[in-house]
Amino acid sequence: MNAQENNIRLSIIVPVYNAEKYLDDCILSLLNQDLPEDEYEIIFVDDGSTDNSVQVIEKYMKKHHCIRLISQANAGVSAARNKGIENSLGIYIAFVDSDDYLVKDSFGQLLRKMESIDFDVVRFKFKSVEEKSKFLVVNEQMNFEIFPFGGGIQLSPSVWRLIIRKSVINENNIRFDEQIKNGEDLLFTSMLSAVVNLGKRWDVQNRLYCYRQRSNSVSHLSSEDSKIQRMKDWRNATCELKKFLSRTETEKAQRDFIKEQFYKSAAVSLLYALQCKTVNAKQIRKELKQIGAFPYPIGFLFRGKMNKGRIAMILIRFRLFFWFFDKFGLLRKK
Repeated sequence: MNAQENNIRLSIIVPVYNAEKYLDDCILSLLNQDLPEDEYEIIFVDDGSTDNSVQVIEKYMKKHHCIRLISQANAGVSAARNKGIENSLGIYIAFVDSDDYLVKDSFGQLLRKMESIDFDVVRFKFKSVEEKSKFLVVNEQMNFEIFPFGGGIQLSPSVWRLIIRKSVINENNIRFDEQIKNGEDLLFTSMLSAVVNLGKRWDVQNRLYCYRQRSNSVSHLSSEDSKIQRMKDWRNATCELKKFLSRTETEKAQRDFIKEQFYKSAAVSLLYALQCKTVNAKQIRKELKQIGAFPYPIGFLFRGKMNKGRIAMILIRFRLFFWFFDKFGLLRKK
């Protein structure tokens, strides 16, 4: 049965792993959207949780027919998102992490705007919230300002900032790389950027997504093993972007954007290598050099705004980071 027969306009995909503590806020925010429940679905993909996450979801399923639950053995967030895509019925797709939440009554207005102007992708802003923050069911006047896509052609390195027409994903066979646990968003959005026409992308200036700052979340782990895994994942992401560039014909602007992500992922891999006590960063640099990811072109370094990340990339490009850390070993200290 297809989306039209079900009247499902939007599928919101939520990968879940041991998120019991935050799920109530997430679910309440998704249920408090300005959409009839028979016009959207919330697909929770449980990735082998060992806490009471499933029970929390099932509690809401009893009252809300828009909620669906899919369970799988632990395989990671990429596999969970792919499972959600494959089982979705909506014309459009959005991704929400299980510890985050949305602003009340935001997706309905945004979806109607997408449908009226026939967008393929809309990008919205987010706001960081404290770990203990709660979703509040309050009426908030939402005046949407929507603009032609700004900031070059970059969509967003985070998929949870996007609503995407599902046919674009399926027709171009775009999926998350299940072998990569860090940097998977960048790969997905880079491939998406290569196939979505610039005239089909629009920006919304409203902050619709609440990103919870968690001290113990996957993105905040700082153990040696975590750093090594991140270094490997970003190195692998760099290799996958290289393969994508070699097999894909795109317009120059889109190709330049993918190259930029290619160089950025190489730099992130090197940064993590520098932080690992048991990794030879110079060997990683050599491996990246073999695939043309390092040293990156000087002209690339001075595109866009100068921020901490770009300054770090400049230091890496001219090997000042290697000298600095070899001399002082600051990031290698416990």
